[in-house]
Amino acid sequence: MPPVTLLRARFVLPIVRPPIENGAVAVAGGRLLAVGSWSEVRRGTSGAVVDLGDSVLLPGLVNAHCHLEYTELAGKIHPPRNFVEWIEAIVARKAQMALDDFRRSWQQGAAMLLRSGTTTVADIAAFPELLPDAWSGTPLRVISFRELILLKSGPPATHAVRTAIQEMKTWPKVKGRIGLSPHAPYTTTAELLRQAARAARVNHWRLVTHVAESEPEFEMFMYRQGPLYDWLKNQRDMADCGQGSPVQHLARCGYLSHRLLAVHANYLGLGDAATLGRQHVSVVHCPR
Repeated sequence: MPPVTLLRARFVLPIVRPPIENGAVAVAGGRLLAVGSWSEVRRGTSGAVVDLGDSVLLPGLVNAHCHLEYTELAGKIHPPRNFVEWIEAIVARKAQMALDDFRRSWQQGAAMLLRSGTTTVADIAAFPELLPDAWSGTPLRVISFRELILLKSGPPATHAVRTAIQEMKTWPKVKGRIGLSPHAPYTTTAELLRQAARAARVNHWRLVTHVAESEPEFEMFMYRQGPLYDWLKNQRDMADCGQGSPVQHLARCGYLSHRLLAVHANYLGLGDAATLGRQHVSVVHCPR
């Protein structure tokens, strides 16, 4: 039996039940043994006592959507007039950064999360070269989702997914630590989404995708118009536009399932929320 530690605090916040005044938590070997009032835990468990005093003790926070590699971009992009300007500014800034810059940015972001009380993060990995070494540099639980962006239809979709799978299978086998992230409906093809969904089923991975993030994205898929449509119409096949909302597009691609974390979900069409619910999709609602 590993050593037992009793953590005492003015309040223990179990989340699943009301706060416990003068509460305590018993831990050993990284596992919880007991949660309750100080008298209850002390009576049933013995071990070293750490009195946290006038504080609230609660489970570690979970950041369900993050881009650690972009931490250093904070404050370096002027407020854009629209969504497309914002994307262009990020692409331009990224082009000025070297791999070591992204590595330092990742580490800085991980340290910020730890200081905030976060213990688990779902992170989009645009630069898989940083992994898995980055994992060993932080005590955070990191679930890394390999970002996939593809604007052209055809065989490249199969190749992109297959390459990502082969790459990820060389990483240490840590259950639940990796997944795929087709970036968004407007930066992927239908075939890429289908291939990623199949790979997730076969490998028991999760998926993360930005969807219904902005009004221009909604206009692009719903009405074949708007600034995002105009920006992308010479870069991708727009035949999938004008057929419904971004969520309906993912549904047509067979992409919605319990494996998916749908990020943002700000601009939903009629019935979209019900569709996500029926497919048991988890929504990470980021309103900005």
